[in-house]
Amino acid sequence: MFVLLLVVAGSFGGLGGVLTARTAPRREQMHRILAESGALQVAGNGHAADPGAFASWARAMARDPAVLLTAWVAADGTLLDQRPTGTPALAQLASDAATGKHNGTSDINVGTQRVRVHTAVGRLPSGAGAEAPAAVVIVARSDATSVGAIKLVCTAALAVVAGFFGQLWVRRFLTRPLAILTDEGDAPRDALRQMAEGRRDELGLVAGKIVALANDLAAARVEVARLERTLDQRVADQTRDIHAALRRTERQAWLDPLTGLGNRRMLDERLEEVFEGQRAAGGDLSVAMFDVDHFKDYNDARGHTAGDEILRFIGELLRGSLRASDIGIRYGGDEFAVLLPDVELPSATALAERIVRLFDQRTALLSTNPRLTMSAGVASLRGDEPASGKRLIELADSALYAAKHGGKNRAVTTSAGRIAAPLVAATT
Repeated sequence: MFVLLLVVAGSFGGLGGVLTARTAPRREQMHRILAESGALQVAGNGHAADPGAFASWARAMARDPAVLLTAWVAADGTLLDQRPTGTPALAQLASDAATGKHNGTSDINVGTQRVRVHTAVGRLPSGAGAEAPAAVVIVARSDATSVGAIKLVCTAALAVVAGFFGQLWVRRFLTRPLAILTDEGDAPRDALRQMAEGRRDELGLVAGKIVALANDLAAARVEVARLERTLDQRVADQTRDIHAALRRTERQAWLDPLTGLGNRRMLDERLEEVFEGQRAAGGDLSVAMFDVDHFKDYNDARGHTAGDEILRFIGELLRGSLRASDIGIRYGGDEFAVLLPDVELPSATALAERIVRLFDQRTALLSTNPRLTMSAGVASLRGDEPASGKRLIELADSALYAAKHGGKNRAVTTSAGRIAAPLVAATT
């Protein structure tokens, strides 16, 4: 800012010097014309020698931009013409010059200005060709002109400076604040807070409102984020509960409530999946089918309650004999099925025989007639090479049919082509 003021001050001084320098040659030119022109060989009485040349010179001076005033007077001092009119001091000076009371230069007041007057006296040609003495007063506005020009230039320079500082003011108090109001990000937000705290005008009020709105928006975003997290958590909890309920429902739909084993629906939905999985992995899959001998007679003689107790015992027996990967199924009524992944036929047959034997030990205590026993049929994926899980069940069921018609209370395998000997002698 200080440098700018120095530049402006230097410009003022330079302009004043230039204008003074430009005005001085005009003044010197006028003096030279007055003193050296061949047409204005001013005699001792101040009159020019050549009236025609004097008149030409007077007209040229009247048109000169440096000339402020002109006055024409007769030889007796009578004012003939004055341009512009209404300047008494000029008229008096012209009269004095014509009568020989004044010649050369002098300073007079013209209005509110102090100007320097240059006078010359000569003879002007009259209308009849005679020469009449006259005086022409030429007023050159020398010092006043330079001062006025300097004032004009200074005014223009001040206008430039005022415009510059006005632009700075606009940028600082209008443009920059408006830019801050429209910008986004953390830095403009800090600037908005400073504007709201430091200004008491309309922009400060607007900045305060924007800061308040920004704070409300930030708080709303935090609340929305919290609600979204809460909603997401609730949705996740509900989804987990729904999945758990579906699993429970699925288990319940697959569960036989009396024996705790899987039901026929579970077998229908899982059999082919397990079968294809074992065949694709190159593993074996054995199936053992069980049926209670003489169960209908026992149920009719002892009642359904006693029959349900037998079925519950079979459920406990199978669950206690199977691995976690095995699947026990109540196939229907008093018939049961067991899926044994990765168990070959000999091992599956041994398991079936063990279950038949344990059941016989339990029912021997009932003293029923006919005696309750169990028959079993066993088939396997590798041993029988069935095309599907359904076909594997049919093969195991055929082996069960052979066991029942071969004397009951035994386990039979179709792939071995034999009927196992009865484990306990059946009582008919």
